Amino acid sequence: MSSFVRLARHAFSILFFGLLAAGLSGCAHSPLPPAGGVEAYASVIAPAVFERASSQVIQGYRVESGILRMPDKRRGSLVVVHGLDGAVTALVDEPGKRGVLQVSATGKRSFTESGAENFKLPDTIKVARHHLHEASPGGLQIIDVLVGLSRQSANWLVDPLAFAIGQIETANQGLRNALVEDVQIRLAGMQIVDDDHAITGDTLSQVEDIFARGMTSAHADLVAAFFVGNKDDTATGWGYIPGRATVQRARSVTAFRHEIGHNASGDHCYGEYPDDDEWVPRFGYDNGKSTTILCGNDDPYYSNPRVHDQYGLPLGNTRTANMALTWHEMAPYMAAYTPALVGQRLILAGTADVTAQFSITRAQPGLVGFVALSAVNGPVQLIPGGAGYTPLTVRLKDAQGRESDVYFRGVRWVGQCPELLTPMNATVECAVGGDVYLAIEYHREDNPPLPDRLFSGELKLKVLDRSVGNWLEPVTVLISVAGSSKR
Repeated sequence: MSSFVRLARHAFSILFFGLLAAGLSGCAHSPLPPAGGVEAYASVIAPAVFERASSQVIQGYRVESGILRMPDKRRGSLVVVHGLDGAVTALVDEPGKRGVLQVSATGKRSFTESGAENFKLPDTIKVARHHLHEASPGGLQIIDVLVGLSRQSANWLVDPLAFAIGQIETANQGLRNALVEDVQIRLAGMQIVDDDHAITGDTLSQVEDIFARGMTSAHADLVAAFFVGNKDDTATGWGYIPGRATVQRARSVTAFRHEIGHNASGDHCYGEYPDDDEWVPRFGYDNGKSTTILCGNDDPYYSNPRVHDQYGLPLGNTRTANMALTWHEMAPYMAAYTPALVGQRLILAGTADVTAQFSITRAQPGLVGFVALSAVNGPVQLIPGGAGYTPLTVRLKDAQGRESDVYFRGVRWVGQCPELLTPMNATVECAVGGDVYLAIEYHREDNPPLPDRLFSGELKLKVLDRSVGNWLEPVTVLISVAGSSKR
């Protein structure tokens, strides 16, 4: 069975039944329950109980998150991301047990502990606040973040995109828990680079240059780099106060939510430095029982004096510790570093064969298809039918700017007819309708001469609807893939 058929059947199952089951793992050498349902991770997070608070679909991935409650009232959090092929990535933040749990499509499981972490160590570079640019306050503020990985960190991951989606969700969960309703952090794109780096302030100062190409293509406001790190690490993560960049250990499930809080001008616990009064109320909070994300990072909440913990104690201080207010004030600036990308975005990133998909809802799905903006990349006109896939060519660059033509496959189907796979520019009817799906797939076997390096770039497409004259919507495919030729 082709990978596209498997993908289409998976999309069909999401549409009708919902992909609600999660498969998690325990320690690498421990007996583990089978992947698939709640029972697969209940024993792993035991004695904690998972209280699901959010469930959404992002680029075909189902993302679930919520609170972990321990019998002794302590709290943690869990983010579970279900991949297109059935693989699962989970970020487990349980008191005494933090780490990344992964289940491959074949059922292979691993659990990588975050290790010892001290979020009160110096981990920031402060930038004068008068350097902030113009912003437009009001309404929902969407902050677009590029996730950057090294090849070493990407190779460790079962599904790099699932990991990136999960990390972004840890910060959004902290915002929702703190009753911040007007700020959303969004995954803008991904870029994978060849080299890994230590987690230091010096690396932080280089991050925007290391991932400059990805930030430009994705129209990213911020960049979050996830490296394996080494013996020269000076903290679990580093971030600017305020600023556009963070760097953190890939195996940490709580560093990103902490460091992006620094980007929002947040600092650790009030009273640690002589100039703290100049920064109030931009601090985390420790009430003696619970520590918020910026002041200890044991609980998945940004500080807010209006929110109370399970002991009835406030999670903030009106004068000194109100990160909810700080996010509200700073988000318009953070969301305005770069104009938002127009149209749909599709993220295709990995160091092996990889597929990305999205869907669009139209009144007459049988008349909808996808074409390239340029004939250099692929077909620019719709066709009435066909079989197989659309061959696509994209010129990508490696870290040194060397160009190579890379080949991809494009396919289309309508959600309730998943077996009717066609070239992406074909308009084929489905009697029972459904959303229209586009999948872009990268195969190393299609690119045998491509050197064993990381390549990145973008493919510009558009959605056309023959039932509505000139209607169209742009689609940007953000690409970061690896070659395999050793020649």
